[in-house]
Amino acid sequence: RRFQTRRPDRWCSTTPTIPRLTGHSGDCLSANWAGLTPEVAQDHWPEIESILEPAMRKNRSDFRPEDILLGVKEKRYQLWVVFDDRIRAVVVTEILKFPVRKVCFVLVLAGRDLNEWIHLLEAVLMPWSKAEGCVKIRGLPRKGLGPILSARGWKTTRLVMERDL
Repeated sequence: RRFQTRRPDRWCSTTPTIPRLTGHSGDCLSANWAGLTPEVAQDHWPEIESILEPAMRKNRSDFRPEDILLGVKEKRYQLWVVFDDRIRAVVVTEILKFPVRKVCFVLVLAGRDLNEWIHLLEAVLMPWSKAEGCVKIRGLPRKGLGPILSARGWKTTRLVMERDL
């Protein structure tokens, strides 16, 4: 099924939780990157889930795809997609409020060919996060993404370790 871009008012958010993205043509696009409303996320869920599920399984995520959809519907999470005629990548964020700062946390970064679209993440998500009052974007990517993100100015600030009980 073709990812619809013809009716921006139908698939892009106008809520404060997910911004309305403006592209050069005045529609709701920003270089093939969009924040989705819960309704549009639901409409395209099979395609979104097919991208999320393998990434979440590979990363041994603490979430299931259905948890993400519920969080988007409850407006706790923001769902972003990179697309052309179909969805190519999915990013899920959550705004975390700490006593000393607000952080945009990337829960899931899923899709192929990261080098082809990571600039979109930065071009759209960074200004949006700043407008939301965040002072940082943080995530827990898989180890293999470290060099790609480091080359773009991301810094390793923590080491996450775990042990099965």
